[in-house]
Amino acid sequence: MAKFSKKNLISSFFTPNFFKFGLDRGAKSFALISNLFIINFFFNKNLATELNYLFTISFFFQIILIQTYENISINSLKRSRYKLFINILFSKLFFSLILYILSLLTFILSPLSNEITFFWGAFYLTAVIFQSFDTIDYFTISKGGILKLALIRWINFMLFFLLKIYLLQNDHDYSSFLSLNIFEYTIFYTSLFIINYKNIKNKFNFLHFKIFYTKKVLFSFLISMSAVISNKIDTIMFPYLFHFNDVNQYLTLSRIADFFVAIVCVIPLAVSLTIHKESSLKNLRFLLYKTLFHIFICATAMLILFIFVFINRKLFFEGLLDKFFDDYNVFLLIILMLKIFFAPIGGILGVLWVKFKLLKLSFYITIIAAFVQFFIVLISGFYKNIYFYASVSIFFAAFTTIIMPFFFKSFLDKLKESH
Repeated sequence: MAKFSKKNLISSFFTPNFFKFGLDRGAKSFALISNLFIINFFFNKNLATELNYLFTISFFFQIILIQTYENISINSLKRSRYKLFINILFSKLFFSLILYILSLLTFILSPLSNEITFFWGAFYLTAVIFQSFDTIDYFTISKGGILKLALIRWINFMLFFLLKIYLLQNDHDYSSFLSLNIFEYTIFYTSLFIINYKNIKNKFNFLHFKIFYTKKVLFSFLISMSAVISNKIDTIMFPYLFHFNDVNQYLTLSRIADFFVAIVCVIPLAVSLTIHKESSLKNLRFLLYKTLFHIFICATAMLILFIFVFINRKLFFEGLLDKFFDDYNVFLLIILMLKIFFAPIGGILGVLWVKFKLLKLSFYITIIAAFVQFFIVLISGFYKNIYFYASVSIFFAAFTTIIMPFFFKSFLDKLKESH
């Protein structure tokens, strides 16, 4: 085992996995933030708020599917020589259809779904179903093609970003904007399928399909759903509790924070594959210390950088994005940006739940936390101030993902064992 030292920690920061996953996640993150800028720049405040909320609903349910399958898919495809591809794909389609129906109901019941018609809202939310085709992403990663995947994602993102800007300069029509986003998904997954077609054709057939695989994944799906609800229930319920202007400010700044969270989460994503393969708990503890150090350095740098840019936004963006930055408060942004510390740590702990086979315990924790937060939001009168609302929501998410696991003896015993 490598000697634990500050030098080892720093020198191992820039690893091949970090750069590879960084390129891929960078494309995803910039796609997220570019849509945010486009929405707030080209559309009036009312329509921008409605579109932001529609995107938030879609992202909320996509995250459930991602957390259910990301680690399961990559490691299953590696371990079983890809025979589970058909099972993973069809079970994801099954769960994505359930999530699509839930997202559609959330959208229909939302007080913000006035100007966006039912048809266009339902059309865009099919992005939740498209998320199931990330199985092709995982197949590409398992074949060692992460750089190829990142290149395709960057080309696809840049092409559609420029196309959206070009079209919206002449026609500020939200239907064109939503259509382009769905078309972007279609082209990306079609390109991945074409590039991987030879391998897919040779490796997979329907004889490998077992419908019971959906049942095997059900528990992981329920855990992911409860975890996402306990962490992100605030973004779904926000329009029911606050003024229209507060909703737009919160959703916009929350998505900016998610952009930086995604960048910092590159570290635990790259490390998670190693955690699954690591058999020595001594080496595993060293890996965890190293990862926590990296997360702290990266998250701190991101927080300082963005707060500096945001405070001096008029200096950097005057005349270009004045409309975008008009009504936003830096204090609320700082509260939301605290997620860049606990979200990556929560991701690492989530991998440990799987490795230590303590998923039932994780499920109970997230269910309890989700119920408590839901109870406070609906019944108490505490959530009257936007800053207090954000603070309490962030605290609950951090408490659930980072603090609460260490209250349980079974989790601590697993960490203390040595082989």
